[in-house]
Amino acid sequence: MKNALMLSGLFAGLSSLPAMAQEGLETIGKPTDGNLGFQPAATQLAEGIHKLDWMILIIITATCVFVAGLMLYAIVRFNSRANPNPASFTHHTTIEIAWTLIPILILVFIGSFSLPELFRQQEIPEGDITIKVTGYQWYWGYEYVDHGFGFDSYMIGNEATTDEGTRAADADVTPFVLDDA
Repeated sequence: MKNALMLSGLFAGLSSLPAMAQEGLETIGKPTDGNLGFQPAATQLAEGIHKLDWMILIIITATCVFVAGLMLYAIVRFNSRANPNPASFTHHTTIEIAWTLIPILILVFIGSFSLPELFRQQEIPEGDITIKVTGYQWYWGYEYVDHGFGFDSYMIGNEATTDEGTRAADADVTPFVLDDA
């Protein structure tokens, strides 16, 4: 008995060595305080998406600043004190053409960068394993097609306590609260 306890203690101590060996390693994708943005990209596809996101952010920011500046200019320039007798014209062809063409050009510019990224996402690499996942009404079914086995994953939890007057939508179903969800 003493030898069994000593061996189990030795085994428990040795089994913690792999966890201790990872202590100084950098964890990729771990949230850090005070940082913004995406996790570091692991693939070229993710890098391209990050660059596209940054470019669109710059375009949106420039558009918002431009529109806010135009609104501020219109508020200051065309208020009733600064402009007591407003003009009576209703059309300005050059401005109407500009505010139609500029957004079209911006969208074509964005599309010229986003469509290649979209097409790169269509290239699906060959998988190492094939898992068929089927969602049933109250559980998930997993089938490992390459290995010929599968299992069903049922909800694990405690029965939910409901008020006397509260009734589940389906009388045959017992509501559950998931543990550690």
